[in-house]
Amino acid sequence: WPLIRYLLDDSIYSAKYKTNLSKVITSAFEPSKMTAKYQYYQNLIREYAVGENGEQRGYTFLESDGDFDSAISSLISHISSRQSVVKNYIE
Repeated sequence: WPLIRYLLDDSIYSAKYKTNLSKVITSAFEPSKMTAKYQYYQNLIREYAVGENGEQRGYTFLESDGDFDSAISSLISHISSRQSVVKNYIE
């Protein structure tokens, strides 16, 4: 990690880095956009992950149908959490 610390100690690099982080969290990784993507793909693949046509026991990491939906909820919470962390860092 010494290289990362060295780079972040450079005021010019650090400013550019923070600007780029700000762009990322307000564009591609903006929580409402990511939530919409997660929900779109959740709906697209749900029937192949759980239920009658879903993954078969012994060949899946899902222990129940609810695990799939829970994982999506966790992703949605994670993206919001990470945005908060990044906002606090760049301020």
